Amino acid sequence: FGTVRDQNGNVQPDASGSSFYAEAVHNFKNGFSAVADVNITSSFNFRNVFAENVTTAISPEERSIFYLNKNWRSYSFNALFGEQSFFIGNQIVKVRQFPAAELNKRATKISVNFPVYFALESSLGGVRRSETVFNSTVLKSPSIVQRLDFFPQLTFPLKSVAGFTLTPSLALRSTFYSDSLASNTRTVVGQNLFRNYADFTADLRAPAFAKVFKRKNGEPWFKHIIEPYAVYRRLAGIEDFTRFIRVDERDAIAETNEVEYGITNKFFTRRKSADGKSVQAHEWLDLTIAQKYFFDPTFGGALQPCSRAVFDQSPTNCVRNQFFPINTLTGFAFGGVRRNLSPLNVRMRLRPNDFMAADVRLNYDTQFGALREIVFGGSLVKGPLLLSNNWYYTRLVRIDERRYGLPADPSSLPGNQTDISAFYGNPTRGLYVGSSLVYDLRRKELYRSNNLIFLQTVGGYSWDCCSLQVQRFSFNAGNRFENRYIFSFTLKGIGTFGTQNIGQRRY
Repeated sequence: FGTVRDQNGNVQPDASGSSFYAEAVHNFKNGFSAVADVNITSSFNFRNVFAENVTTAISPEERSIFYLNKNWRSYSFNALFGEQSFFIGNQIVKVRQFPAAELNKRATKISVNFPVYFALESSLGGVRRSETVFNSTVLKSPSIVQRLDFFPQLTFPLKSVAGFTLTPSLALRSTFYSDSLASNTRTVVGQNLFRNYADFTADLRAPAFAKVFKRKNGEPWFKHIIEPYAVYRRLAGIEDFTRFIRVDERDAIAETNEVEYGITNKFFTRRKSADGKSVQAHEWLDLTIAQKYFFDPTFGGALQPCSRAVFDQSPTNCVRNQFFPINTLTGFAFGGVRRNLSPLNVRMRLRPNDFMAADVRLNYDTQFGALREIVFGGSLVKGPLLLSNNWYYTRLVRIDERRYGLPADPSSLPGNQTDISAFYGNPTRGLYVGSSLVYDLRRKELYRSNNLIFLQTVGGYSWDCCSLQVQRFSFNAGNRFENRYIFSFTLKGIGTFGTQNIGQRRY
């Protein structure tokens, strides 16, 4: 817990506030587990000014959750209270579940002689949503909106024919809301609402193609496996999508008629085990290319196109149209305009050895002929040395203004940022040093000081009895630009004197 009285409130906006952070886990003898993860801040401005690291300072999300869980056989029970806050520009969105109970059943075969699998998701609880813009309330639901959700699912695994495997599944969902939004407005009315829909999917897996490539001397070199697939989905029955009070993923579901198709390439090499006594197959490279085709680009009327007037004010004011199932292919939004083809999604994972790994995700827009996003992550962990790098690059995609009425896709935004970390040593024994930085690469002047978002350098030494640590921080995020040094001295088994970012260390 911490609280600050801002003495600079007469010169700059008052950033006084307080924060509370707690984690707790308890396992009961009867199989129940209780977990609390609490993160409460009085205001985003306070967190932006006084947070101890850049991730906390600029994060637009704040989450607190308490839940009680028990798993037995194929069932899972959860009782929970959760609250989330989102700070987006001058808008604050708060959603809450209290009280809430869930009973789920994982897919299990109905009987030995009847090869059909049954799964169930169900929940009952009270939810709430509020939105404020410039301290003015634009949406506020009652303290408790009753929501009852029942979602049974059946899966029918069929026998393979000539290597082709078809797995259809059918699900029916019924959700009751005690309150709803008025049609085409943001006004909450005390009118209950039922949502009933059917969800049919057919998952087709073609036979895998495999070939072992050999060296000149006849020894196996690597194995290449090709796995094509296609998944058809028809989700129908959802009406009045804009009338649902959206709290979590259960509410953000729209109609769709789509097919996803893709191909996975896997490359395996032979590698000795850790003890060197045996040779095992190792996945060296995994490459998947996938895309979706939407027969209904409006998603039953759920997709809301952006007007030119709103776009000219700011593209960020346009609706992002992130809902299920448009958000299942990639984590990046692409629903800014109506479209039949999703971007081409490429996912690659490379592991050449035990201490190196790389991951690449990119989206190429075949409809507009442009690269949308690319994310790269790489790491090297060998002995006391740790190196890692993450690079995020996004583009504003230009589109046909005569056809769409907009010069660019409002769901695409420009960005170019890298996160680099290096660490050497063992924080529990001996000397250790490390550094981490977050850099904004959008500006052409690479070495300008205002390109640096965050820099942390740490050094210390640990003995059997105690440890000493020195850290230097540089912030350049939001309204905050500062440099500072932090010292801490720890007596093992007693406590820490000084400042230490407990639970937030980057190494």
